[in-house]
Amino acid sequence: MANGEHGVSTGDLIQQLRDEVLLLIRQERAFLKAEVNEKVEQGKQAVTYGVALAVVGYLAFVFILVTATLGMIAGLRVAGLETQAPWIATSIMALILLAVSGFLMSKLRDVAKRKVPKV
Repeated sequence: MANGEHGVSTGDLIQQLRDEVLLLIRQERAFLKAEVNEKVEQGKQAVTYGVALAVVGYLAFVFILVTATLGMIAGLRVAGLETQAPWIATSIMALILLAVSGFLMSKLRDVAKRKVPKV
């Protein structure tokens, strides 16, 4: 191949360009791999905290329901319904939860019926 005015052949320049492009591709690949690994680790942490939050939140909800039920039992006993208080209170709580479940089910159905626009 012909030499340029600086004594470097075109073939040498192409070889050098190829080597630099390959090095750049390797560096970009390593950078992307590190970035993906970092995002995966962040995702793992987020999922871990999300699960912990869900468990603790669920337990808090259960304790609130138990406390409300015990409060209703105490109130019904004060009202003179000593023997019926436990089943009346638990029935009221079950009906409240059933109503909330029905509301959430209707919301879920509405969301499921929505059409997703095509991209």
